[in-house]
Amino acid sequence: ANKALTSNKHRNITEAEKEHDCSLILYDFDKTITKIHLYHELHGGEVDELNKISNERLIEIFGGMDRIQRLDKHFKLLTTNNIKLGVLSFGFEKVIETALNRMNLLNY
Repeated sequence: ANKALTSNKHRNITEAEKEHDCSLILYDFDKTITKIHLYHELHGGEVDELNKISNERLIEIFGGMDRIQRLDKHFKLLTTNNIKLGVLSFGFEKVIETALNRMNLLNY
């Protein structure tokens, strides 16, 4: 009863996984999506502080290009299986949106 079903081109979903319906996953941003706490890196600053950070440093904050590619693959897998994604925030939506956009992860 644990046969793999091909649900999409990205991954096989098992029978057991199919039995657990999930329609929404919420993520904490700092140190979950990012590897380094962006809020601390910006010293509590807003988008203007984020704009001062180079893309190279922002890639490091996200844990490097390999990790960004894994995040992309992970988010793609979830969204292609009709799971909505969200990020919890204490009012730093613009910083989070801007950072995700710069890393090409906002489209999820």
